[in-house]
Amino acid sequence: MRKKRNIRKRRESGLRKRGGLLSAALLVSLSVLLLSGCGESREAKEARLQGIAQMEAGQYEDAVASFETALKHGDGVVDEFELDILKYRGEAEYLLGDYEAAAYTYGILAEVDGAKREYLEYKNSAEVQVKNQQGVRLLEEEKPEEALALFEEGLALLQKTDSNVAAADSLEAAITYNIGAVYEAQGDFAKALDHFRSYVSVYGSAPELEKEIAFLESRQNGGEEWQN
Repeated sequence: MRKKRNIRKRRESGLRKRGGLLSAALLVSLSVLLLSGCGESREAKEARLQGIAQMEAGQYEDAVASFETALKHGDGVVDEFELDILKYRGEAEYLLGDYEAAAYTYGILAEVDGAKREYLEYKNSAEVQVKNQQGVRLLEEEKPEEALALFEEGLALLQKTDSNVAAADSLEAAITYNIGAVYEAQGDFAKALDHFRSYVSVYGSAPELEKEIAFLESRQNGGEEWQN
């Protein structure tokens, strides 16, 4: 008998939990029209610069914390300074892999600064990332039907979005691959084989994927089951 094989996760990052996203006072401010600030505190300016330096160093979790500190020490109104910090924070959250937080931040930016294409693209991409991560967890928990629903939702959202986000193509490939993994987990080897062959025609192949296809072909042809 073929041993149970692990489902690969391609370009899937774990969600990270952290504290509250915005203070209550700032959330109230974000719901009104943009106002001009009366000058930012030294602490806010220093925290912003520290966050930018941390981002450049790839220290995204620390950068998020610094940007939150900058918002906390802001002047209490939403002006260009606060918007600038939110943009940096959204980018840091996305690069960190905290896609739930990134989707929230870009949603706030779209609400208070207009539904700009950049905000909507990153918000949608982050939401798709969340669906993919949740789908992978469900697949690992042997809940393929629920996982498939999330993968299909994510793929539909991604395909209807004209996105320039750099990770969009690789994310679409990851979800497409994961859908094939669902079919295999369900024991529908014929459908999984067709799906992986279509995947190769669009995204190219890899040694591990060729091994997967060969196994599925052996099941179709009545060959001996593989063992890892």
